[in-house]
Amino acid sequence: MMANEGNGRLLKGIEVVELTTLSMSEIYARIARRQFPAPLKLGVRRVAWVESEVRAWIDDQPRAEIGG
Repeated sequence: MMANEGNGRLLKGIEVVELTTLSMSEIYARIARRQFPAPLKLGVRRVAWVESEVRAWIDDQPRAEIGG
């Protein structure tokens, strides 16, 4: 896990998958439809999600929809 202070902690893709139960392809599809928080670009091939944004998204979802 990548660490940052407070609610700005950054998550790797695998951590987002574990938290949401969505596949990476579904996460990116929802990002394209503006239905999921976009990651921060950290480098040419590296991105991370702000944990508080992902958790807020989870909290806003009806329980039956999170897993697809």
